[in-house]
Order: sequence, then C-alpha cells, then structure tokens
Amino acid sequence: MVFLQKLKTRPNPDALGADDAEFLRQMFDTSAMGVIAAGESVRWDEIDEVEVALSPRAKGPAGWLVRKVVHGEDRYHVGIYFGRNEAILPNVSLDAARYAVQCVAYYSPLPVRYSGVEGLFEVVEEDS
Repeated sequence: MVFLQKLKTRPNPDALGADDAEFLRQMFDTSAMGVIAAGESVRWDEIDEVEVALSPRAKGPAGWLVRKVVHGEDRYHVGIYFGRNEAILPNVSLDAARYAVQCVAYYSPLPVRYSGVEGLFEVVEEDS
C-alpha cells in the first residue's frame, strides 16, 4: 500500500494562483480540527484515503475548446474518502490538487492511503 508522506510544515496557500486560491477558499476550508471539502465536514483523523485522477475530456470541438481556451491545461479530480463517504474537489489545476493533498498530509494524525497520479506528492510504501 502507498501512503502520503507526513509533512512537517503547513502548505503555503500564498503559492497558489488567484483562481486556485479562490476556488479552494470556497471548496476546501481547513482548520486544525478538520476540513470542509466540497460541503462535507471531515475530521482529519477520519480520512482513510486520497485519490487524484486526471479529469476526462470530451472529444471533438467542445473538448478542444475547454482544454485549450477555458483551462489551458490538464485538470484533476481530488477524492477524499472517509468511512463510506467521499468529498470530491472537481476539475482543479495541478497546483490546487497538490495543495489539497499536502494539507491532508500535514494535518492528518494517521497514515492516509494515496492513489492516483504518480509524482504529485511524496509517498511511502508499506506492506499490508
């Protein structure tokens, strides 16, 4: 199994671009007790897993327009899983996805499984 590497310093939201910072202010509010992610209130010690997946793109002219004109880069979905529930941050930039994962790695007192895009964040492997 792969787990997030624990961070010793809190992620810096000032390193985010204005659009990412605004989106995360609305969709990902952190405190020492927990996070409100996509409207779901979750304590840090409840988070079991984080998954980052590349957002699918429509084929054809509409997909090209969104990819090249609207966003200009790949987008990602960040899934935060706790018990039988999930909170999804949809269609975020790579920087916003990385920041959300870093927050979980910093605040969570327990090991958190990680799956998805490789190289996004430092991970450790442990035998199950």
